[in-house]
Amino acid sequence: MVSRGFSREKRLLNPRQFKAVFDSPSGKAPGKSVLLLARDNQLDHPRLGLVIGKKSVKLAVERNRIKRQIRESFRLNQDNLVGWDIVVVARKGLGDLENAELAQQFGKLWKRLARSRPSRDAEISSGTSDNPHA
Repeated sequence: MVSRGFSREKRLLNPRQFKAVFDSPSGKAPGKSVLLLARDNQLDHPRLGLVIGKKSVKLAVERNRIKRQIRESFRLNQDNLVGWDIVVVARKGLGDLENAELAQQFGKLWKRLARSRPSRDAEISSGTSDNPHA
């Protein structure tokens, strides 16, 4: 079970980490005025990066509200997102969504992303193990 927090290790912190996701995303989930890009990170937890510019969301209070909503949604859904580095790119109109709409939309996006991933179990079961109870 992944811890439910949103500690430092759950964040994309430097430009290199963001660039890796932008350059070769292995998963994409476009939504209403938002785009999720994801890439395998070989870790036992997901990491999140947010790109919410002034162009797409004018007011700082709105940007901060959106970031809080996305982080909270990510925190609640991270068990399904293990092994992804995810970058959320805001588009125009994201600031117009109510908190409930944001939560609902991100709930769906996380699920779509989780489904698009080749499951860990498949990778593990294809491994060479002669113990049937492994």
